[in-house]
Amino acid sequence: RGEAAFTVVKDAARPFVVAVAEVTVRAVGTAFNVRHDDDAVDVIVTEGSVAVTRDGKTTLAVSAPVVIAGQRVVMPLDGAGEPPRVSTPPPEEVARRLAWQPRLLTFSDEPLAVILNEFNRHNPVTMRLDDPALQELRLSARFRSDNVPGFLRLLESEFGVRAHAQPNGEIALRTGR
Repeated sequence: RGEAAFTVVKDAARPFVVAVAEVTVRAVGTAFNVRHDDDAVDVIVTEGSVAVTRDGKTTLAVSAPVVIAGQRVVMPLDGAGEPPRVSTPPPEEVARRLAWQPRLLTFSDEPLAVILNEFNRHNPVTMRLDDPALQELRLSARFRSDNVPGFLRLLESEFGVRAHAQPNGEIALRTGR
């Protein structure tokens, strides 16, 4: 039981196979998410395509659904051979289902306000600029979207920016005066 996300480099000679319960997901050059629940295996493809089979077969079967980017397949684990359900969920649903995954945020000479907006989109904690002088601060950096403490340490150690926790849960950023 559980969930995992995969990004696979394209190499036809070395297919990437995930076997979970009685379901096999075969990919070559793709990105996808696999979730194993009590009653089903749920696969969401975000890049490329995957073939999904039953009974641990790792070869592509003619009847195996091929799921492409933007699609989802649910493979029931009921033992009665219920057919897989392929659908194209709205992008908002895909984003909601994959929100547990941290993202790599990359910035190149971006204003601090833009960077804060990206962090705020991916975290429950909201950071805000509380000092007009910080509007001019520009950064080039790469962070995991869930690494707010590391981001704040960088701002403090390299730029003298101080983070102040607010009663409403926000983090106000000010110069270190």
